[in-house]
Amino acid sequence: MKGISDYLKRAKNMNFSEVLIYAKENKKIVEKVILAFLLIVCLILFTFGKDEPADIVIASSSETEYEVDDSEVNPERIAAGQIYVDVQGAVQKPGVVVLSEGARVFQAIEAAGGLASLSDTAPLNLAQQLYDGDKLYVPFVGETELAQESGSAGSAGLAGSAGYASSGNGKININTATSEELQSLSGIGIVTAGKIIDYRAKNGKFTKPEDIKSVSGIGERTYENIKNDICV
Repeated sequence: MKGISDYLKRAKNMNFSEVLIYAKENKKIVEKVILAFLLIVCLILFTFGKDEPADIVIASSSETEYEVDDSEVNPERIAAGQIYVDVQGAVQKPGVVVLSEGARVFQAIEAAGGLASLSDTAPLNLAQQLYDGDKLYVPFVGETELAQESGSAGSAGLAGSAGYASSGNGKININTATSEELQSLSGIGIVTAGKIIDYRAKNGKFTKPEDIKSVSGIGERTYENIKNDICV
């Protein structure tokens, strides 16, 4: 280190040519000077160029937010409180509509696009409550009278009320009704209608309207909804 110090002191008083001459004569000292300079540069870079560690934040489970994908929501949960009603006849958009539980006939018609021209709502009870699986038929003008004159059934009216009649008193005879006629009853879908027909085939005719409760799937609530619209 003493040789390096002496070299630096002498270099201050030398011109460039004298420095080169001295460097050739004292090659080892010059090499030490260069090496020392490089070590100092490396030390400076290592000390001041080192990145400070990034702060690490660990979120507790109580602070973590999760996003829920709506597409993974259980369909049964989405459909809770809703009913499906088949609206046909003189409406703008016939088909199955989804309504809130407790909906009325007029709301089903609105959901189907409203009444079509030449519709006849006289046979309908627009305030009647609907149930899941109901079928609502809105007749055209003159259709109801024509059906009554010909004695045909299922040509006009509201599912679950007079209009889909297979007897002279405007009620559906559960001993002779077809699957379509049975489906016109409130709360009776295609599956339950099939069960009623199968029950008749195996056990014979119903002797009284309340005997329909013997069919699997028809409980007290369903019977209360249809008892005024059926006969034997």
